[in-house]
Amino acid sequence: MAPLFCQAQTWLREKHNMNLEAYQADSGDYVYSLTSTGPNNQRLWQDGNWPYFEALTHGLAKAIEIIKQRQK
Repeated sequence: MAPLFCQAQTWLREKHNMNLEAYQADSGDYVYSLTSTGPNNQRLWQDGNWPYFEALTHGLAKAIEIIKQRQK
């Protein structure tokens, strides 16, 4: 069974210091934003114009890609 999006977001925040959120753009579609947590709190990546759950899915895939790059 796959984890829920909220469980994946908690895992990203607690284990990898990343925050994933999706918000509605002016177009009506959704954009995801990945930011680092902590004192620097910088934006890592942002992309969008998808339906809500598709934006979260793209954001989660990008977060995993960033985690893999960090582990190299």
